[in-house]
Amino acid sequence: MLSGVENTIVTTYDAQTGHQIAQSPVFLGSPMAMEILSPDWPGDATRDIVTLSDVGHVRRFHHLHLAWETSLSDTVRGTPLSIATSLSKVYVVSALSLSGRTSLSVTTLDAVNGAVLDSHKLDASFLGSDDVHIVGSHSSAPLAIWKENRKLKVNVLGSKSIATLTSEVISHKGRP
Repeated sequence: MLSGVENTIVTTYDAQTGHQIAQSPVFLGSPMAMEILSPDWPGDATRDIVTLSDVGHVRRFHHLHLAWETSLSDTVRGTPLSIATSLSKVYVVSALSLSGRTSLSVTTLDAVNGAVLDSHKLDASFLGSDDVHIVGSHSSAPLAIWKENRKLKVNVLGSKSIATLTSEVISHKGRP
């Protein structure tokens, strides 16, 4: 469980009994998102937790101990929205306000050490963060999907390309 108002606390519970197992120390920033990483520590099958705070701190916890922390506030413009993970990377999606519209920025972090590998702005334009959805975390290709001018736009996180999906609603007489 991820909780906090001005601080982030990660608490784990036993899924069968509901008993608390452990709790992390208190960290700066209100929690926004949490993802679970696939096991990648040699000889340890524990799934690690990655969190995102509203002040742009990305943290990886291993056995609820801080494995690494990266602050994006100095290097990435925008307001953090969400995180997604692949097998070896953590993606942070941020919103950039540009003259009444909103665009996206994607920052790619190395999942092992938290180093920033890439940061780029996507050619996107939408009204608000409610129009953006991040799907497919824990896969080889998590996606950012948003609505723009009555069309769906899709970006495979980590890439700079955008696909446009269009669909038409066909109405037949006598049928809805």
